[in-house]
Amino acid sequence: MQVILLKDVDGVGEAGAVVEVSDGYARNYLLPKKLATVATSRKVKSIEKQRQAVMERIKKEQKATQTLAQQLSEVTLSIEKQAGEEGKLFGSVTKKEIAEALEAKGFKIDKKQVVLEENIKSLGEYDVEIKLPHGQSAKIKVEVVSGE
Repeated sequence: MQVILLKDVDGVGEAGAVVEVSDGYARNYLLPKKLATVATSRKVKSIEKQRQAVMERIKKEQKATQTLAQQLSEVTLSIEKQAGEEGKLFGSVTKKEIAEALEAKGFKIDKKQVVLEENIKSLGEYDVEIKLPHGQSAKIKVEVVSGE
């Protein structure tokens, strides 16, 4: 019997998949527990349309993310901080400050997307990675300059 899974079922498939299972398994387990519904031609076509719509939306989001990554890779941020002798900062440059500087330039980036192993604690130029959706990332340049 062909069924459309409504929820993920271990060993059978993921939600939305059309799978072939034994009649008894479908009638006695999947259907009563509302884990699946009988696959009719109309339901299968509806599922395929939904799947195509989701795939198109994902492709659009990936293109937008790719464009954002390209725009971000061209960005250079200049952050002013007070520094002592030998270029050591009083404090540090954090993920939050980098995210705020990007927002000031018109990019909506959450501080959780900024990848810093540790806060920047001295003057200089740094490459900072920004994690984007769909497994993409971009590197931006951050210049920390003395702001006295």
